[in-house]
Amino acid sequence: MRFVFFKNNAAGILETGVPRPLPYGYSYRIWRPTVTNIFPRDVLKVHGSHLSVLAWWVLQYLLTRRRIYRIVLIYHNGELVHFTLLSPKNLRCPFMKRDDAKLGKTWTAKPHRGKGLATFAVKQLVLPFKDTDMDFWWYCEEGNQASIGLAEKLGLRYVGSGCCKSRLGIEKLRFFCITHVENVMIESRTQNE
Repeated sequence: MRFVFFKNNAAGILETGVPRPLPYGYSYRIWRPTVTNIFPRDVLKVHGSHLSVLAWWVLQYLLTRRRIYRIVLIYHNGELVHFTLLSPKNLRCPFMKRDDAKLGKTWTAKPHRGKGLATFAVKQLVLPFKDTDMDFWWYCEEGNQASIGLAEKLGLRYVGSGCCKSRLGIEKLRFFCITHVENVMIESRTQNE
């Protein structure tokens, strides 16, 4: 399976316009983990097993020194209809610089797609970092036109394409790598460590 990779800093993302207000009937909150609050319960209802949620927390909270991991949760009449994660560099993204962040996983319930929820969520996530030089990365499967369109709408620039590889033959220990770079210089992994 092939993936495409995009990135930009907060200022570049925010140049595409200030976050529009959510449509009538929608509300949001930004959730942040703690040692005892490893994931919002609402997300468990719509995504993944308890094991995958625990794995996210370990990767994003316990195994990183930076505490930027957070999730925008968007509700419609009290029901969760969208979430977008922001996470620091981790073992799955060795191509990122130490202070970079990853946007996504993103999910929107089908009846609520096309209403700007993901755009709103991403802008809420990057806004606190508008005065930093941190890059925000977005990657998705090569054929996911909706995700690619969103990345471009958000001002994220295409970096290249790549794949996902397993470590030690263990699929759960997989990582992403950029194998084809498009007009962008990616610092080598050794410079970032």
